[in-house]
Amino acid sequence: MRSIAPTIACGLLTLAAACSSGPPSTEITTRDSAGVTIIEHPAGAVEAAPLWTVGAATLTIMHGATAEQGFDWIANAKRFPDGRILLIDSQDDGSLVYLFGPDGAFLRQIGRVGMGPGEFVFGRLLNGSAGDTITIYDNRTSRLTWMTTDAMLVGASDLSRFGMGALGTPAGTLADGRFIATSRVFMGDTADHGSSRYRQRMPIVVVDAATPRLDTLSNEIPGAEVKLTAMDMGGETRSVASPVGYGLQTLLVAAGGEVHVASNESSALDTYSLPWALLRSVRFAGARRAVDDEARAALRAAAIANIEKMGAGVGAMKQQFLDMIQRAEIADSMAWYQSMMGAEGGAVWLREMRTVSDSVPHYVIIGEDGKLVARMDLPRASRLLWAGADQVIVALHDEDEVEHVELRPIVTGAAAH
Repeated sequence: MRSIAPTIACGLLTLAAACSSGPPSTEITTRDSAGVTIIEHPAGAVEAAPLWTVGAATLTIMHGATAEQGFDWIANAKRFPDGRILLIDSQDDGSLVYLFGPDGAFLRQIGRVGMGPGEFVFGRLLNGSAGDTITIYDNRTSRLTWMTTDAMLVGASDLSRFGMGALGTPAGTLADGRFIATSRVFMGDTADHGSSRYRQRMPIVVVDAATPRLDTLSNEIPGAEVKLTAMDMGGETRSVASPVGYGLQTLLVAAGGEVHVASNESSALDTYSLPWALLRSVRFAGARRAVDDEARAALRAAAIANIEKMGAGVGAMKQQFLDMIQRAEIADSMAWYQSMMGAEGGAVWLREMRTVSDSVPHYVIIGEDGKLVARMDLPRASRLLWAGADQVIVALHDEDEVEHVELRPIVTGAAAH
């Protein structure tokens, strides 16, 4: 099962505010600024966009090879053009990769749990897989693995040579096979930040696993908004970077030959070409949503409930985490976005930041041309795993808190009035 970190950064938000009087203009303007395309959406554009929802599940997958192999936490999913579905389930001892037929019937397990070739501990599926070949990066072993859907090992590349933390979170695969990632630099941050909030450094790197070669694309994009807090570690008091509740964070998605970046410094979704040049900036008018006392209380309650799941075995550390929650910094206003996903066909799905008490995932969908397509509400308490042109795959829990996966059609709606 995934580890439960002492983080309390949660929540989501709306993008635009209504005009003070009369019907708001929703006209999108496009202009050029020193070779960069600027696409601006006025206040009210999101609220006026078509509201999409999802229909009833057309396919439900409840478990792996047998009914006894229930899912723990589905980390990734992919639907192939022929209807087959790939799932990666994070279990206590490692990651299990399952392939299902178009009818939801179990076909086979791909690889197994372990730290050798074709084995996974903390595997994550990367987009950009070609044909029947899938690409999986294991954060635990720093290994990139290529396997076919027939469970044949195509190849593997050990990327641990780049050093601990050099590859943190993969953001996807480019058309030429290289992949984009962010480096973990928080352990090496020796600056004295005092009691102020700050945004961590977040180098963006591109990795050519065939060479192998790692190049830094940018050091200019800020990382998560954090504040230093004291924590006892083996009898020694250390300062730990603790995420700011509802705070700013940078989201990345790589697709084709481009990298989409939402830094949450503003409402912009910026698109870069490689080696690293800004091509387009998609912007939305509107302010960040304020964080009130109710939102703060909901965030602390959710964080405490998460820590309680750690059980009694963690002893004093669990109490430290609970103390940190009470002392944790919470922002006065929410970030614009909480997560981002690249959809099949080139669209980008941005999940809005809202209070944690709002369990409905709200998305804004940006087309390949950078213009607003629709806003989208997913089922309550669901997690988006994959998005296509007319279907989505979501993870849900039943009344017994058993996780399962559903394929659901997208129901398009008319524009709001």
